[in-house]
Amino acid sequence: MYRPHYKQYIRPDLVWRALAPGIVAVFLLFTACGQSTDSSPAVIVTNLTGQARIEIGANSEALTQGTRITRAGKVITEAGSSVDLLSPHHVGIRLLGNAEFDVGTLLEPDMRVSMEAGDILVRADRLSPGESLEVVTPTAVAAVRGTQFWGRVNPADQPGIFAVREGSVEITVRATNESVTVEAGRAVATALDAAAFTAHRTADVCLATTHDVIEWAPRNPRDFWEMGGSGSIGKLVVSIGGTELVVGGVHLETPREPLAALANAALRTFRRGAIENIAQRDLESSVARSWIAPATETRPVILAGDFNLVVESAIYRRWWGDLANAFSEVGTGLGWSKETRLFGVRIDHVLAGGGVVVRRARLLAADGSDHRPLLVDLEVPTRP
Repeated sequence: MYRPHYKQYIRPDLVWRALAPGIVAVFLLFTACGQSTDSSPAVIVTNLTGQARIEIGANSEALTQGTRITRAGKVITEAGSSVDLLSPHHVGIRLLGNAEFDVGTLLEPDMRVSMEAGDILVRADRLSPGESLEVVTPTAVAAVRGTQFWGRVNPADQPGIFAVREGSVEITVRATNESVTVEAGRAVATALDAAAFTAHRTADVCLATTHDVIEWAPRNPRDFWEMGGSGSIGKLVVSIGGTELVVGGVHLETPREPLAALANAALRTFRRGAIENIAQRDLESSVARSWIAPATETRPVILAGDFNLVVESAIYRRWWGDLANAFSEVGTGLGWSKETRLFGVRIDHVLAGGGVVVRRARLLAADGSDHRPLLVDLEVPTRP
């Protein structure tokens, strides 16, 4: 059988003529792609909710997901918006609504940025040796390395807050040049000058504010003390941008004594003590509610303190159940604000009513107390 030799029919010049256009096209395609890719360092918008823009000089440009920021400028977010930024050095920054953030030297290893207003969340746990990050605010400078933290930035005449989730942050107050290291689970106000606050105290309640005080109304707890109770109650009315805000503080009677009798198997004592204790605690909640936020109160209201009540309690539901509980609304976890040798309970609360909106709530580490502090971010409605 004859088998043709195909190779004798293949002409190299014809093969080259056929393949050359395709080879040239592929070469040009890869060359074009290589030329269009911007390899310069950039801060990248990885996520955007709502609206945000960047101002560079007199120019303003709307941000979108994937935007590459290659020059220093000011990022501004609209109310209710948020934008996530990623630096070339793996620093993640989230800006919430109404934020003003200057990118500064975020493109360089020695990163120094400015936050003029709003909320900022920073994750900087992948910095390499020689890289550093400083966040400058009107009141303080936060030196960061290998950490996660949240900051609330207010104007220079109002306190700001830094709360650390992981690692540590060194906070330097610009007015006094004092420094403090904030460890994980703790928070600090950047306005450390006590003169900025006016404090009002009655018995076991202390309320402090930087706002104009309209009224301070403490209740004399002597009648409760004579009953064997506690009942520290105070009411403060302040003005915020023309809006009157009612702020209440309480420290109410504890169920500790009847519970101790139960633990000691003194059942008769427990029954009698429990009945009296329940009546006392119900009375104190009733009086506290009518003193601070009666049914006729129409202004925004915030209440905080040691209620010595869990949210499942019938007393709590009767007198406080109509108010928004900050941790119940937006907190995570069990929220135990007091821990004993045997168990933990959530008996310290921040409540809101009259249009006050709860944004964030988290427990911090205890420092010199058997109760853990509760850090809450609230939005007060402005007067129309």
